[in-house]
Amino acid sequence: MSIKRQISALLFILVANILSADITVNYTPSPYLYFERGNAPFNQNDFVAKLGTLVFDNPDGDIIQDPLLLSYNGDLQFTFTGEMDHDRPEDSNFRLASAWNNNWRYIDNQTSHLLKNENMELTDGTVTIGIYLISTQNAHRYIEGEIYTWKSGIFGSFNLQIQDEDDQNNNVYVPVNGQEIIEGQPPSSTTSLLEPGETIPDDPIPYGDPIEQVNFLLSIVQEEAFPIEEAYTGSQIQVAEAQLILQNAIESFPYAVNITFRNAQNNPDFYLRLNNEEIPYTIPYTLLFGTREVTGGVPLLWEDILAPFSSIPIFIAGIVKTQAEAAVAGIYKDTIFVEITPIDS
Repeated sequence: MSIKRQISALLFILVANILSADITVNYTPSPYLYFERGNAPFNQNDFVAKLGTLVFDNPDGDIIQDPLLLSYNGDLQFTFTGEMDHDRPEDSNFRLASAWNNNWRYIDNQTSHLLKNENMELTDGTVTIGIYLISTQNAHRYIEGEIYTWKSGIFGSFNLQIQDEDDQNNNVYVPVNGQEIIEGQPPSSTTSLLEPGETIPDDPIPYGDPIEQVNFLLSIVQEEAFPIEEAYTGSQIQVAEAQLILQNAIESFPYAVNITFRNAQNNPDFYLRLNNEEIPYTIPYTLLFGTREVTGGVPLLWEDILAPFSSIPIFIAGIVKTQAEAAVAGIYKDTIFVEITPIDS
């Protein structure tokens, strides 16, 4: 009976925490920077690049009034250089701006009021505010397909406050990306406008399709040793799983890589080898990547990969029963090297 009482109390505490959720914010820097003509709330004469997105999670539907970026330690104006409409490179200036719903405004004060929503209260369960670069020149001056190189202006980091619902003369800090907030004190860390640790763009910024800089992180999850009879001809057994994590990927965009398997001997065929160097006995087998047979050293196309994670099982099959049963008793193994190559890299 005492165990049941402890479990019930723990569940009650969890429910209580969920019901009293606070406002939190996540900021996601754009995985690629690229210039484009403005879409709502901007117009087609605006020339903009989205730096990142603030998402306010407001589970209780509290009033979020006048959100402010605070302690911003970067510049508010930036210069880029590139080919313009007079067929020669020119410098052009950009400012920071915030955009939400059908409204946008310049970010024009380094200490406060950077995201102030004039005469507007945000009460939706989730509120999204985009942070942009916007040119001081008309979009028609820029040439689609050209790239524009950063020349000056440092992109800094920030904290965030909103107006206290119970005291309109007071502002309170809101945690961004899991910041620890102690009442009455600023957070010990700030959040970067660009990727963490970056203060200037790593690459020129194109006008048009973004330059992909996706990171593919491959890992192989190994299964336990398998009974050989489960891989006899007509059967197969999973021995591993290829897992691919995508970083800085465009959501819902299908990526593709080539994946190549090699054994230590760099042979096209695969063999299990007795774990005894004095007895060079081998058992041929078939390696399967999903449903496709693998030839050593020959790339296989792995396509329709979606962020943030994809996986495909790896099987062994095709072991001849009579050959396996005639083999010397012992442990058989093979070492496989796996590499991936992004398409068009």
